[in-house]
Parts: sequence; C-alpha cells; structure tokens
Amino acid sequence: MASGVSAGAHAQSDNSARLEEVVVTAQRRAEGLQSIPISIAAVTGNDLADMGITGFQRLSEAVPGLYLDRPSSAISSGLYIRGVGTAGTSSAGQSVGVAVDGVYIIRQGAVFNELMDIDRIEVLRGPQGTLFGKNTTAGAINVITRDPETSKFSGSIQGVLGNLDDKEVRGIINIPLIKDKLAFRLAGFVAERDGYTKNEFIDERTRNVDRDGYRAKLLWNVTDDFQLKVSAEGIDNKMDMDQANTTTGIGLGKYLQQHGYVSEDIERYTLHMQWDVLNHTISTISSYDDTVPILFNDFDETPVPIALLKNDSTTKVTTHEIQLASDFDGPLSYIAGYFYQKEKLDSPTTINGNLVAYTDRDQDSWAVFGTMNYEFNDQWTGSVGVRYTEDTKQGSNVIFSGDKNFSKTTYSTKLMYQLNVDMMLYASYGTGYKAGGINNISNPAEADKAFWDPETTDAYELGIKSEFLDNRLRLNAAAFYQTYKDFLVSQSIPGEVRSVVTNAAEVESKGLEADFTALVNDKLTLNGSITWVQSEYTDNKNQSCVIPTYPGCVNGSRDISGETLDHAPEFSGNLGAEWRQPLPYMDGTDWFARMDVIYRGSQNLEVWLPKETKEDAYTLMNGRLGLEGERWKVTGWVNNLADEEYRLSAYWSMDPLGRGTPYFHEIPNLERTYGITVDWNF
Repeated sequence: MASGVSAGAHAQSDNSARLEEVVVTAQRRAEGLQSIPISIAAVTGNDLADMGITGFQRLSEAVPGLYLDRPSSAISSGLYIRGVGTAGTSSAGQSVGVAVDGVYIIRQGAVFNELMDIDRIEVLRGPQGTLFGKNTTAGAINVITRDPETSKFSGSIQGVLGNLDDKEVRGIINIPLIKDKLAFRLAGFVAERDGYTKNEFIDERTRNVDRDGYRAKLLWNVTDDFQLKVSAEGIDNKMDMDQANTTTGIGLGKYLQQHGYVSEDIERYTLHMQWDVLNHTISTISSYDDTVPILFNDFDETPVPIALLKNDSTTKVTTHEIQLASDFDGPLSYIAGYFYQKEKLDSPTTINGNLVAYTDRDQDSWAVFGTMNYEFNDQWTGSVGVRYTEDTKQGSNVIFSGDKNFSKTTYSTKLMYQLNVDMMLYASYGTGYKAGGINNISNPAEADKAFWDPETTDAYELGIKSEFLDNRLRLNAAAFYQTYKDFLVSQSIPGEVRSVVTNAAEVESKGLEADFTALVNDKLTLNGSITWVQSEYTDNKNQSCVIPTYPGCVNGSRDISGETLDHAPEFSGNLGAEWRQPLPYMDGTDWFARMDVIYRGSQNLEVWLPKETKEDAYTLMNGRLGLEGERWKVTGWVNNLADEEYRLSAYWSMDPLGRGTPYFHEIPNLERTYGITVDWNF
C-alpha cells in the first residue's frame, strides 16, 4: 500500500509535477515502495510535519487500519492492525512488532512518545515473521530516524503555543565535523500541556503532558566501504492519571480519588556498523535499552486513600543482529542473518508500602533467517523466506520454576508480475509466530493456566500497485485473508483484579485496503485511504467475564464465538487535501491550507465485549493554514475541529480489596485544541 498521506512532488523541465518515489527498507534493503509485494503505508517526516503530527498516538490519523490504544500511558499502550492486537498491559507481548533503526523493541511503549527527527515510518500490514520475527502476527512498524549529514551544517527550531497552556520547543542541529567523513546530529524537545480532565477530589487537572527528550547521533564514513553509526537517546515522560468511575456518579473524564501518576524514563544506545565487501554488505546492529516505568494510583476506587498502589518496574534489554546481503546485481539476490535478544525485568508492586507482588523475568530469544529473490524475466519475480526462532523464558508458578523453551519456523513466499512500467500485481503467503510464556499464578486450582502456548497465523494476500497520468496519480489496493490459531487473550480471574494469558480462541480476519494520492494540479494535492476489515472469533467459547454475574456469563465466562474482536471497526479511512501556491507580491513565499478528515467505525473497547464498552463511530477533522518562506514557516492549526467526543478506553475492573464490587472506567479523547507553530531552518 502506498502512503495514505500527502506525497511530495517535484518540478520537471516542462513545469509539470510528479509524485516523488518513496524509498523504504521494509525488506531490509532500500527499494521503491511501488516495487515491493507488501501492504505498507510509508509516512515520511515531511508528511508528519504537513499533518502536524508530533506524537506517536496520532499516527493512526495518517494510517487507516492502525490503532493505538493508550488507556493510561505510553508504556501501557497496545497496537492493532487489521483489527488484531494486544492490550499493552498484557504479558503476552504485542501482535504488532515495532523496530527503531533496525532494533526490535520489546517494551514498545518506549517509542510511543515523541516522533522526534523522523526520516520515515513504515507500517507493514499482515504477519512479518521472516524478516522481523516473533510477535509480528498482525504486522510491524519500522521507525527510521534521520542520520547526520556529512556535507553541510544545518538545523531547525520549532516553537508551539496552544490552548490548554500548550508549550512545546523542538530543536535540531547537524554539524559536519569532517566533510563527507564525520558528522554529528542532535535533536531535543520539551513539551508541556495542562490536563484536559479533572480529579474532583483534589481539584487538579489530569491527563496532562510533561515530557522531554533527546537523540544524539554520530556518523563516521571510516572508508569508502565501512560506515559506523552510534546513537544515544533518552525520554522522560510524566502524566497525572485520570479515568472516570461511573459508579460514583462522576462524569466522563473526571475522577473521585487520591492523586495518581505514571512516569517513564527511557534510555537507548545503539551501534550500527556496515561493510561493503566482495559484492556483499555485512551489517551489525547492537543495542541496549533501559526502561523504568512507575505507576502510582489510588487503587481502591473510593475518595478515601485506602489502597495506594505503586508498581516500579525496570526492564533492561540487550539486542544484537548481523546481516549478510548480496548487492542485488543480477537475477538472484538474498539476505541472511542472525538475531539475539536478552531481556531482564524486575517489577515489584506494593500497596500502602507493603510488597504484594513481584515479577522477576528473564527472556532469551535467538533466530536465524534468510530470504531469496529471483527475477525469472523482466516481468516475473519470485521470493521465498524462512526464519527459525527459539525463546527461553524463566519464571515460576504453582507447578513450575525454571526455564521453559518455545520454538517455531516461520516462512513466506511471494510472486510478483510487472504488467507494465506503471503497474505491478502480487500474491503472497506468509506465517507468523507469537511466543508462549509463563503465567504468574499461585493457586493450585489454576494449574491448567500455568502456561500459554505460542500463537500462530497464516495469511494470504493479493495486491496491486499502480501509477497513472504520468505519475500524477498513485492507486494501490490489497485483499487479504488471515487465520489465527491459539490466539492469545487475557482472561480475568472471576471476581478478582488479576488476569492470566490463555490460548482461548481462533480468529479469522479478512478485508480490503485501498489508498490513493493525486496531484490534481500544481497547487492541489489529494490523498485518501479506506480499510474494510472483518475480524471475528471463529471459536472462543470460554472468554472470562470480569463481572462473573454479567448478563450472558455462565460460571464466570461467556461464548463470544462469531463476535467481532475488540478494537476492530469494520470501516476506517481518511481523506486529506492540501492547497499551496505563491503569495502575491512576496517572492519565495507560499501560502498553504490543509484539511484532514479521519473516520473510524464503531468498535468495542474491551476484550470480553460487554455492551458498556461499545464505542460509536466518530469522525475527526484537523485543519492547518499558514505561510512558508525559504527558511521559515508559520502555521495556525486546529485539531478535532468539531470537538467530537468519544472514548479512548473503557473497561470494567473488580475491587482490589476483595469486596466484590465492580467498577466501570472511561477515558475520554482530547477535546478540540488549537494553536500556532513557528519553524525556522538554518
């Protein structure tokens, strides 16, 4: 799939305009978006700037079919593609994998913050089990940050002022230390905004923005054949919590509890080396992540501070990968590699200062993989890929203490037919794997829930990629059919707060995706995307109910076979238009206007599908108007122009003090926001 947002154009000698080629690395090598047999949305850093998107949580506005569920914080976020995903708090891991500069991120919430100095973001739909590996059964997101430039000194400063006392500053500086050899790049940001909900008990605003961060990169072209990149980045994020408890009579977005907050401290260091030798490229990537999320909450659901809960986790992850790629000169090309990742998690939980739970988890994962392409002639190309993965997880429960191993071979095959220079057809089949694991249980009666098995998927896809009208119209589409076996879901323990992961279901997902980008004339660009998806449980007879006595629940569970999955609207789409033209009497200055309309169909926000968590369809409108010169830009903007109201999250929970009382929580969307952004480039 082509990008669902505006694509750049460039002038030709005949004063006409063409769509620019979008280059991606979705198959671990640079190639044109229109030439690869994958349903993919590629959003460039310029696209993000045109839409005013600076945070990961708004990425779904640019990519229909992608949804980010963020109930309380970035760390607890969950990603959904084609109506399939996993809640961020689940110990099962995500169904959508995220990689940053080639490094697979275990704690994906670590990237769900600022989109800082981004080159592009690639959203790959469907299982990516060959090149990206485990936990990509629904898809993968590849985030590529900008590299230093060795040829010239440059930089930029951005300031934002908006309602809710929104204040943001971003800065980038690029310094060539040795021309064409060595360069350094530094990006940083500070963002603050008042909360848009309120804690009625302490009379304070909640769900605010308070974050800052940086990324530093050093690029060294040691020789013509050897390149080295080193990067370091850190993000600090804190948000006062708020989630309405409707059993108290307090309205949506208001809270009747003591103060609660979520903070996240994230550090990442990466070393990337690349050698060109004997018509091959050898690449190595090594990374170290240190993530410290802290959750503090008045957990008893009453105005009286009876149960003050604190979870203070530390996750340390080491990742290494080595790849060997041919130079892709000739009909045969290939990539082979080895991957290793080690995670250590320490997570104590206290209530009123007393330790009530402790999770100590070690995970080791390794894999070998390879893909091969062969061009039979100028029209037909075939591709095959295979990956073998082993996961070792250490943990304990009532029947087990020690290591448990899981392994899986995943593979893919693709066939491409180049009908002509402007149109390519493809068919593909691929499999995916989501690792098994160990539940933290202590009740012998729950021995059958001690482990969960791997989740597997099979996916079929037919697609077309095309350009018309002398590269002024790009139109792509794909049809897919995908099945999941041993689909992983969170199962609540009836009458209790905690939950476990089980292989409770089989799932079927099918649908159509289409998008276009059109240069109507030299001033007007249109883009649009639409996704139709039907994702349903073909077998899920014993989905546990948070409320054991909820209507339709028998012995604490209910049969939801045939029902649509949570976070799976049938239709979603967007439509964007941008007008840009020179300003009269001001040479070198353009004025521009942009409008984006985003539609998301009705959906259920809770895995066991109670009626209270069903969310109606909604439509968002975002508008931008501004002036741009050679080195500066001033933009006025309004997001959620119609002040549409909907819920980001809704769920039931049980009383953590064991009093048998269920509580219903709702988290509203951000209200209409508006402001002005000023950019200066040097």
